[in-house]
Amino acid sequence: MVEQRLNERLEAVRSVYDLTPRALLSSHRQLRELVALGTDPSPTEFWEVTANPLAQAMVEAASRVIDDEVGIFEDAVTRFRRSLTTLVMTTGEDCRPAAAAVLQECIDQMATCSLDRDPINELGAQWQQRLRRAAGRRLFPKIMLVSTNKSEPLIAVAEMSLLNECPWAHDDRLLSAFELAHADVRQHLRDRLGEMSVVMTHRTGRKLQAAS
Repeated sequence: MVEQRLNERLEAVRSVYDLTPRALLSSHRQLRELVALGTDPSPTEFWEVTANPLAQAMVEAASRVIDDEVGIFEDAVTRFRRSLTTLVMTTGEDCRPAAAAVLQECIDQMATCSLDRDPINELGAQWQQRLRRAAGRRLFPKIMLVSTNKSEPLIAVAEMSLLNECPWAHDDRLLSAFELAHADVRQHLRDRLGEMSVVMTHRTGRKLQAAS
């Protein structure tokens, strides 16, 4: 099945290019060392030089896979269309509605393919927990002397403060870059399938109309 092969190839891309816990932690530690040296990049510089290029490498690799698989599917549809033309010419039966339904079903199945978002979502949740613990440590022992209702707002403020500092601000940029990359890959697949749906349905209808 074409959708199974596409999912398998996208997973191969994700396993190579997606952000991992180890990579995020390594980046965090390196940035912390740069802070100690006073040479840490600004969040904007980090996005432009590091975070976005890393994420875009995954987008480009996944997009090549999508373009390849959609091209293979287009070739299969072309062969299918030729077979239908022969059938119409031979039997005189109008197969256009059935053909369009079959094509749309195949396209819908391909549209369900995507990079697995579970790992990046889990990584984001883990990082959020680390941020919260860091905020708690910053407030210790103050939060030990107040109730939970009063400590929660204090921790939230401390988290926001950390998000304005290196390396936490940069971690946030790195995670955001890969979250956006996942969305870009999904959009690229939707765009390619949308183009194919219009072109192939039009060609099938036009060709069968001429044949009948």
